[in-house]
Parts: sequence; C-alpha cells; structure tokens
Amino acid sequence: MASVPCDGHGSIVRGRLCGAYPALVQDGRRTAKYKRFCVDCMHELLVRHKADWIDTVLTARPDDEPTRCTNCGIVAENGALSRFFCTTYLDGKARRDFWALYCPTCTRAVAEEFELAG
Repeated sequence: MASVPCDGHGSIVRGRLCGAYPALVQDGRRTAKYKRFCVDCMHELLVRHKADWIDTVLTARPDDEPTRCTNCGIVAENGALSRFFCTTYLDGKARRDFWALYCPTCTRAVAEEFELAG
C-alpha cells in the first residue's frame, strides 16, 4: 500500500504508485523532480501529453537541430527551445522514455505543471 499521496490528485491511494522523472533543460541548466502518480493519474498525464511528448520507442531524437516546439508548433530560432525529458515507470518495471522541445511559453507551462521552476 502506498504511504505517500499521489502527486496528481493529492490523496493516498491503495496499491502501488507509478513513478515519473520529468527533467527540463533550459539555458544550459537542468531541473528535475521525482513524481508519484496513481494508475489513473499516470494515464491522464500520458493522455494529456500524447501530442507533445515523443516516445523514444516509436521515434528516435532527430540528428539535426529541430526548430519547432512539439507542443504548439511555433518555429523558434536555434537554441531558443528548451529540452524536456520524462522517464515513466508504469508498474515499477515497465520503463517508457519521452522527450519534447518547448518554446519559452510552453516551457513556462510545463515547468509550472511539474514544479520545475528554478
């Protein structure tokens, strides 16, 4: 039984929690945090970011320097996009790795969502 609350809805739940390690690289500085989610909140998180997070199993990171925000699609100058990585553990064993590139506006939103503000 979980003894810590779910970071999604804030309550203690029965059973095992899923883990997530979001990390944001912005202006050469990396900020990361460990988050715990119940199964339902982890599912909601993955559905919420299905359009902007790229699953490394399905798509490798490109070799060239991408210039589009993976969330809003805005074209940014080279170096203006922040890199985001998230490793999730759905049942303690099944690891999934995701990455994204965010423009400054989307970077602020994801930093706030995961409490990654420096």
